[in-house]
Amino acid sequence: DYDKASEIADPQVNQQQRKLLSNAIAKADNATISNPQVNQVQSTNGQSIATVSYSINGKTVDDSLSISKSGSQFVIFPHWKITTPLVKSITVSAPDTVDSLSVNGVEVTAKNAEKTGDGTWNLRVYPGTYAISTGKSDYVTSRTVSVRTNESTEALLNVKATSKLQEALSTA
Repeated sequence: DYDKASEIADPQVNQQQRKLLSNAIAKADNATISNPQVNQVQSTNGQSIATVSYSINGKTVDDSLSISKSGSQFVIFPHWKITTPLVKSITVSAPDTVDSLSVNGVEVTAKNAEKTGDGTWNLRVYPGTYAISTGKSDYVTSRTVSVRTNESTEALLNVKATSKLQEALSTA
């Protein structure tokens, strides 16, 4: 439940960029992790590092997150807060003319990502598999590129002109 995870833990991502940390992104086939396990927890001074493992597309990934005590529940049970979540980055390169991306079928604009002037998009996501292509456009399109956060987290979108753009250029 990505929505609940973002409520429980501060994903350290600004509010507009949390669009990629939502259940809408997780709905795609094979998008989310499976078989999550906590392997070890090491604590010092109220701060703990949890070593975890999970599977993405059948491959086991080892990772870690930081948690800290933030009070108690029912007086005796400690309440924990995730201080360093499992948020990953995906870098997408596309021509600067691309105004939006489609990530697992969800339209993402520059306000939902960190986009630089050279067409590089930095997407903040939870571990998983992401299908990325150009967003809805009358003039450009691309093939869908699959990115898994446990493998290469860089994608290059090869953009092609649509027939509508070709017609507009011919008319002009």
